[in-house]
Amino acid sequence: MKISNLFMVYAVLAGVTSLFMLFGPTFWLFMHGAAADPLAVLLLRFIGALFGGLAVMSWAARRVEPSAVRDAMALGLSVASALNAVVAVLFATSNLFSGAIWVSVVVFAIFAIAFLSARRLTDSGSVVPTGHATAS
Repeated sequence: MKISNLFMVYAVLAGVTSLFMLFGPTFWLFMHGAAADPLAVLLLRFIGALFGGLAVMSWAARRVEPSAVRDAMALGLSVASALNAVVAVLFATSNLFSGAIWVSVVVFAIFAIAFLSARRLTDSGSVVPTGHATAS
């Protein structure tokens, strides 16, 4: 998959996730078999806000030319997705949540691998833009 399409798909899914977490946290918790206590709702809304920011950054990145910045975004999203996959596995194996948590495991793992692969395929290899002097 082209990295521009990957950024777009991630942006859409992160945006939808953000909206569900911000405006329907109790449903999100119910869907995963968790209690909707006030702290869980608050934390889920914070996470939803973060997903909203990632969605906007990913949407903007879909049209960015190959660069060290785009590579850094892809690496960051790969690491974030991998860490989320690990956390989701821990929750899935704890029996605290319903089996729906395995969907999160799969989605996060796919994005971790996809962004890492796309970054390697399109790695610009540049750290300092050409024509710019470095401080000595």
